[in-house]
Amino acid sequence: MPDEVDNHLITLLDYYEFLATAYQEGSLDKHTILHTRGGPMARGFAVCEGYIRDRRKQLQAPNLYRNYENLVRDFEQAQLGL
Repeated sequence: MPDEVDNHLITLLDYYEFLATAYQEGSLDKHTILHTRGGPMARGFAVCEGYIRDRRKQLQAPNLYRNYENLVRDFEQAQLGL
């Protein structure tokens, strides 16, 4: 992947991780985040999951974007009514 594309992708993933961290900490209303950003964030995670796994291995950072992943799981469970 060209460096420019890689940098843009990392910026987006970092932003989603920031939102997810605020969500986990309760700094943002969980209901609002799930209903306004949950869908786009879940789709983005699905598209980037392999990239995220590769970055975790490359950087030896198993928790990289973990809050983002947890938010997506919460969104998916909310969609299923769990």
